[in-house]
Amino acid sequence: MFAAPVYAAERLLAEAIHDEHVSVDAVVVLDALAEHVTAVEAPALAAVAENAQLSCEELTAALGDLDDLGYLQELAEHAPPLSALRASLFGTAA
Repeated sequence: MFAAPVYAAERLLAEAIHDEHVSVDAVVVLDALAEHVTAVEAPALAAVAENAQLSCEELTAALGDLDDLGYLQELAEHAPPLSALRASLFGTAA
């Protein structure tokens, strides 16, 4: 049950690492979010920022970049709690 979301998160992370359009901060945030693909609830943004060692502004910019490039949406498709987080951040459908 957990294999598909974990595999998807790892695949997305590998793609992001090699994508020249993805900043280092965005890769770090994607990695931090990937740790929560099997969680029941979305992580608190403060916890993600702390885990990624980013300020709130840097976290917001990285999340925006990930969403613009489709990484956040694809990750959210495999993890419902992250879908709800994305919806709350960007006003998208969960």
